[in-house]
Amino acid sequence: MEALTYDRAQAYAKEIPPEEMATWQPDKVMKVLLEIEPTADRSYTLRIGEEPYPGGIPTKMHTVGTDTVFSLVELRKHYHAVGSVLHTPTMQQMERAKPLDAAKLRMRLEAITQSLTKSLESPIRNFTFGNFARLPCKRCGESIRKRLPTGQHPVEAKCFSCGAPYQVSLLNDGTVWWEPLTREAKCPTENCSGEFVLWLDEVKIGTHWSCSGCKKPYRIEFGISPDTGAE
Repeated sequence: MEALTYDRAQAYAKEIPPEEMATWQPDKVMKVLLEIEPTADRSYTLRIGEEPYPGGIPTKMHTVGTDTVFSLVELRKHYHAVGSVLHTPTMQQMERAKPLDAAKLRMRLEAITQSLTKSLESPIRNFTFGNFARLPCKRCGESIRKRLPTGQHPVEAKCFSCGAPYQVSLLNDGTVWWEPLTREAKCPTENCSGEFVLWLDEVKIGTHWSCSGCKKPYRIEFGISPDTGAE
């Protein structure tokens, strides 16, 4: 189960956030993939055909094969249920362990084996298709590549280099609009008309900057103010 899920994750390797690369439990890995592509755990049949002209519908389709994917439902059903026999239990777990029902365990392992065999015997594996949008990050300049799942717009994107967040929308004319997720504020210095923009990931304690108008430095900190509404 782990090997199949990790193998599938390789097809999405360039889209997995760096902080998720350390995820190892297969059900959690599959959840990450489903955030990228909602159909990542579904089985599918691949058919190809020659277009009679660019954009035309092929008159004949050739079936390449079916990829039977070990789904999130199956992972949730089986993976943790057999954890006690896959991993050596701690002393505390051994003391609290219930008697092993060998017949029940055998039935579960046989069911897992059948599902794994179907997946392993698939003539095709881990094909991914999608519409992608690209943009040089407006904060660091590195290239951002984001999958646009069908029917799910807008979607959030993040630069893997600097973490800058965006909202990506597919417009009616087919163009893609990248909206930097920022917050604007006016300088609190008296008589200063300066304004500053912070990215959403910068709106946190410790962020500091200098006003472009009065040049006065500011930083975000915890604050306490009088509760004028209290009796």
